[in-house]
Amino acid sequence: MVAEALGQSPAQVDAVLEAALWTQLLRPGRVLYRDDFTDPESGWATRSSAPAKWEAGYEDGECAVVQNAGCGCSPVSTGPMQLGDFLAEIDARLTPPTENTYLMLDFRVQRDGGRYRFRVDLNGPRFSLRRWPGTTPRT
Repeated sequence: MVAEALGQSPAQVDAVLEAALWTQLLRPGRVLYRDDFTDPESGWATRSSAPAKWEAGYEDGECAVVQNAGCGCSPVSTGPMQLGDFLAEIDARLTPPTENTYLMLDFRVQRDGGRYRFRVDLNGPRFSLRRWPGTTPRT
């Protein structure tokens, strides 16, 4: 009925509305997703896929990802949604021991394991951004 009143097909009206919606949603500075990691039902992983190496879950109102000493691994907690371009802010707290400990954010993760990694050394004023080429298919 709206399409007839505008003299357009339903597909044309849908296209115009979708374009207008995306223009509003994707304008700079708009927050599309925010999580303070206090809700265990938010969609983030609540347990580890490799408990002998690292643990994940919620404790005392916080989301925790803990690497077991000497495992030689990088714990991973996967988010509940895929995003396009984004601005990320991270507020994290390390629990002792913190020697040789890094905070990492992987993004643009591909099926073959390719990704970008932003890494912050919280024991010194250093950070890096690295591209990891994909070599291992993800299942």
